[in-house]
Amino acid sequence: MEDILAYSNDKKVLVNKDALDLLKNLEEWKEIIDKAKLENAFVIDAIFVEKNKKIKHKEPLNVEIKKSWNAEAKNIQANYKILEEYNINKDSFSKGKIDDFLVYFQDKFKFLDSLLRKHQINAKETSRLKTIPNKTDVDVIGMVSKKWTSKNGHLAMELEDFEGKCIGLVMKKDEALLREAELAIPDSVIAIKGTKLSNDLIIVKAILFPDVQIKGERTIAKDVSIAGISDMHIGSKLFQEKTFENFLKWINRKAGESSKLAEKVKYLVITGDNVDGIGIYPSQFDELAIKSISKQYELFSELILQIPEYIEIFIIPGQHDAVRWADPQPQIPEEMVPELAKKKNIHFLSSPGWVAIEGLKILLYHGPALHDLFSQISYLNASKPAKGMASLLKRRDLMCGYGLSRPYVPESKDYMLMREEPDIVFMGEHHRFDIDTYRGITVVNNSTFQAQTAYQFGLGHIPTPGIVSVINLKTRKLEQVNLNEI
Repeated sequence: MEDILAYSNDKKVLVNKDALDLLKNLEEWKEIIDKAKLENAFVIDAIFVEKNKKIKHKEPLNVEIKKSWNAEAKNIQANYKILEEYNINKDSFSKGKIDDFLVYFQDKFKFLDSLLRKHQINAKETSRLKTIPNKTDVDVIGMVSKKWTSKNGHLAMELEDFEGKCIGLVMKKDEALLREAELAIPDSVIAIKGTKLSNDLIIVKAILFPDVQIKGERTIAKDVSIAGISDMHIGSKLFQEKTFENFLKWINRKAGESSKLAEKVKYLVITGDNVDGIGIYPSQFDELAIKSISKQYELFSELILQIPEYIEIFIIPGQHDAVRWADPQPQIPEEMVPELAKKKNIHFLSSPGWVAIEGLKILLYHGPALHDLFSQISYLNASKPAKGMASLLKRRDLMCGYGLSRPYVPESKDYMLMREEPDIVFMGEHHRFDIDTYRGITVVNNSTFQAQTAYQFGLGHIPTPGIVSVINLKTRKLEQVNLNEI
């Protein structure tokens, strides 16, 4: 206590009795006094201490499992395979030079072109258009390089392939086709069917996307489930510690009747922004309860280690994690999470990352590219992120335009492409729980454990924290657990 008074004296800040009683039990008392000095606070009171103290590191929950509540999933052998060829490792070989971008976009075009040619089309290279008579029906595959409205109010799209360019014109009266054309954002690879009007101009009658096949939901024989959470933002003052404690009670089957769903959970996915990070945006420092990235990951590790070891956990990064900002993001470095890295049931993947679970292909992506999609498509927005996720499946591409708000590293292989057709897609980022089904594929935007931020409030964006998604892989039934009601 004398140390606290001496230090505050030195900083010319007074500490009242109630604040002193609180500070003597806090390791970070110096940081709180420093902050008061920085903010020109004359007196530190209990309210200031409570506002600026760090989140306590809780002792692991002492969970006692009753025999009658023996988890079914505990006795089932896990069956998974991380699809390494679709997960970028920590080594990037891109130097960001023109040749890297050329290889990157060529890889994208070749793959999506191969998918489009499986449709019932007879695509011609743009260089051959001049040999085809005008008013002839033609099919062309190209990458959208730009879009604009013509002087007559029609929508024009410039399409480019390896041979040249052409222009596709969508008539302003064709509302259905105009809506479809919205999704053909720049850098999309599409096919157009239409009538050649001149050497480089086609009147578009139909637009085709690479898409996924129409199929039923694939199921398995085992009666096990996969659960999903996201955006914990540990280290933020807005981290909902009590809600996450409810999650730990639930997953450890200590939450009464609501834990019945947890009995079959064999797999858990966590889709990024695991910690709040440091220096992510200008005013962030004042909004942090833990101002050290290593300390944030320490608490993250403590909490994750309280999840039963029979559950296989797959974790990807987000923009707030200790990885590069640009997509694709490599896995969280082992040195940040050494205790978790030792565990055989905890697996770190890239974002995007792929894993086969019980033979079902699971795509995990944090989801920041969707912001650029929402900014370009009138009928999509962040309040219903699952609709945007379904649109990405249609495009078979997670990248939503180069040179917009989301940066990308031009790797020699485009990891943002969906080279496989997933059975389930999990994302996060938007802090809203949302689900959809697209052509037999379940899409889930996982919930968050962070309360509404000032930035979200300013945008009118309302998060839905504290919801766990649970998908039974035998029935493909999707249920949600509201941790706020436990």
